[in-house]
Amino acid sequence: MYTIFKNDLVIKLTNRIDNFRSFKGFIWNDLSVNEFRNILNRPKANEVVFYHQQIDELWQQFKDRFNIIIAGGGIVQNPSKAVLFIYRHNKWDLPKGKIESNESVQKGAIREVKEECGFRQIKCEENFIEKTYHIYEEKDRSILKESVWYLMYSEDTDLQPQVEEGITKLQWFKPEELEQIQQNTYPNIKQLITNVLKNR
Repeated sequence: MYTIFKNDLVIKLTNRIDNFRSFKGFIWNDLSVNEFRNILNRPKANEVVFYHQQIDELWQQFKDRFNIIIAGGGIVQNPSKAVLFIYRHNKWDLPKGKIESNESVQKGAIREVKEECGFRQIKCEENFIEKTYHIYEEKDRSILKESVWYLMYSEDTDLQPQVEEGITKLQWFKPEELEQIQQNTYPNIKQLITNVLKNR
């Protein structure tokens, strides 16, 4: 199953009929492009499920309806296992950014984390730990952003937020303090906290 966010709307793609029947879902092959857009723009909707027998085919057809942007980001821990969060646009977030055409996703993720937080030295695990997805509109384009997350480590303490990117504060949060983040963050960050940080 794939989970995609659009603001507070949770979009699920599934090939499991039991998941589909548990929610008010839609059979993917029955939908026109306009019907699909109307479903995603329904007021007060908080969850929608699309069903197809072949999950890979469903995922590809879903992606074909969007312009794809790949971003890389980091869950950065210090020696005390606290995680660094950034404060941007009045919400807690994790550092990430768009991958440039001449770099790998991992190198781009490291670069973005360094730029946004002022790290000088950072270690990054080789394999990513999670991907999150969200969609939004930008200049009459429908964007699907795939964010690839890596676990990173640093002992740096003299950090500076990248103010020109709208980051106003950096703060380390211990594992037992993560509930504070969940009160004021994005759905994909909540997903990371649940799937990754609470299990470490």
